[in-house]
Amino acid sequence: MKIQVYSAVQLAQIHSLFNMGGHVLNFTDPTFANFTKHAVNISVKERYGLSKGKSLDAFFFDNNVPYAIKQKLLGNLLEYYELVFQGELTDLFYDLCLVSAYTPKTPKNLKNETVTVPKEVTESDFLALSFSVNIDKLGLDNLVADIIKQRIAEVEACIKNNIPLSAVFMIGSILEGILLNVASSLPKEFNTAQAAPKDENRKAKKFHKWTLSSLIDASHEVGILKEDVKKFSYGVRDFRNYIHPYEQMVTGFSPDQHTALICFQVLNAAIFQVEVFRSK
Repeated sequence: MKIQVYSAVQLAQIHSLFNMGGHVLNFTDPTFANFTKHAVNISVKERYGLSKGKSLDAFFFDNNVPYAIKQKLLGNLLEYYELVFQGELTDLFYDLCLVSAYTPKTPKNLKNETVTVPKEVTESDFLALSFSVNIDKLGLDNLVADIIKQRIAEVEACIKNNIPLSAVFMIGSILEGILLNVASSLPKEFNTAQAAPKDENRKAKKFHKWTLSSLIDASHEVGILKEDVKKFSYGVRDFRNYIHPYEQMVTGFSPDQHTALICFQVLNAAIFQVEVFRSK
């Protein structure tokens, strides 16, 4: 199979197909090492020293690895996936392309395409994506869904009127509420994630004590949120602390209109990715 990748954003979405909470498909550590060594002459897990899934992530987002090498390994992985998990690739590939807001194409349509990839993902790439979100498909209680819709409308008003700090606070509260709902519905997956915050007994904390940062990281780890959301969520994370003026003064946190737009795009992307996850 000949695979070419449109952009770093789509590459991020496609490669997430293989990262299953630290595992990669049905590979063991030795077979994964042999596979990557044979494909691109790099033992990916040994090179990065992490779990198979996290090592694969590190490989795809390593700026020192040429795109041609990334594309070669991606092509081999897709070919292996198609061989071992026959009949499932097209639908999953469609969903992943849809999440990254590109025109969906099946592997059959891609086999003879040649598209070059000139750059890594940037804020401009991320902001250029368009997400059609539907709060009603997130599985929230009706009253909670209504509150979320009202808050999103308020965020839009803040951005329109150049009130970025309030927009960022509101975005953080919306995202935290949605991810807390998702975590509560998947307690085993979230509590066993490496990103799960621990108490003094090394047990996962109750969900209401998790920070937004932990919810984002764990949601990414269990395969709900994609790398684009995690990468550009810096303006939203730990937003609660900045409600206090002295915390804002100490950290130097000073969001502007661009920060608000990035945060709002993170929220829209997260809502869409949760919606896709819920629909599976």
